[in-house]
Amino acid sequence: MMTEPSLTETQRLERLEQQVAAITVRLAQLESAQAPVVADMTKSLFAAAEGATQNESLNHFQ
Repeated sequence: MMTEPSLTETQRLERLEQQVAAITVRLAQLESAQAPVVADMTKSLFAAAEGATQNESLNHFQ
């Protein structure tokens, strides 16, 4: 069984940035549908993504 090589911190952060970019595009598409609930979800998702990114950065320095 092959295992995936360990990702460096930079690679992990780049992957997170790519995921956030993809989420951002999808959220923009959903927001354009004018669904008020989506706006609230967007704020929550961005807050969660920001927290996850901060946690990644904090973990790097621990």
